[in-house]
Amino acid sequence: MHENTSVLNDEYIAHRCGLVPLNSENEQEFTDQQACSCTGFCEKCSVRYKLKKRCPADKDFCEVTSQDIIPEQDITKIRNVMPVRYFDDKGIEEDPILLMKLSRNQMLDFTLIAKRGIAKTHAKWSPVATCIMHAEPIVELDQTKINKLNDEHKQELVARCPRKVFSYNNLKKAVDIEDSGACILCQECVKYVANDVDPQNNKLYNQDPDFDWDRMIRIDENLTKFIFTVESTGALTPEDIVLKAFQALRNKLKTLKDLL
Repeated sequence: MHENTSVLNDEYIAHRCGLVPLNSENEQEFTDQQACSCTGFCEKCSVRYKLKKRCPADKDFCEVTSQDIIPEQDITKIRNVMPVRYFDDKGIEEDPILLMKLSRNQMLDFTLIAKRGIAKTHAKWSPVATCIMHAEPIVELDQTKINKLNDEHKQELVARCPRKVFSYNNLKKAVDIEDSGACILCQECVKYVANDVDPQNNKLYNQDPDFDWDRMIRIDENLTKFIFTVESTGALTPEDIVLKAFQALRNKLKTLKDLL
């Protein structure tokens, strides 16, 4: 840190900068700092950046973002290790990561050094934002019983699902399974046909007192198959994260086998 006249202390700013995801698709081209022959940091094991910004005197404040982090070397020499840029579904670039705000005449001037690491050492090296695993949902409809519902109740059944698992086919006047993998086992659909509507009071089943609603909808889990969801910070693609994780696991198992 060369100069900091903002209201935030040096350590707080350094922590926020350390959590900015960097493009890591070429991380294999860098050497671990511990294994590098240099005495401090070099181009083989690290990338150096500058962040120097002053709020103009004619402005009340200005924002310091991840786009203000500028590499000291040419971008091709640093293997394109730059702060990630996010795009929405339409391909429009989103706002950069906000680090802090500077008031009039306040200034930041410091050097940043990025090096290769793993999340076991510190979370700032983790390319994963969210990782979820759950058993594959089983969603089954008894169309014979579903077809005894009137159109209004079919549409209400579809609307009750918060994850849009079902859809209503206007052409066939039928309830279809749109995305069974989106089911979170909340049982809202089962509760609707079992409790919220009564055959005699609400005329759900055309006043058929002998109608059996049991098993109209079956929601269960397939314990032999799992859905694994990985959300990336942008440093690596989700596909690369999973493949590199398998590679690391295989290397650990090989080491264990050799030692045994």
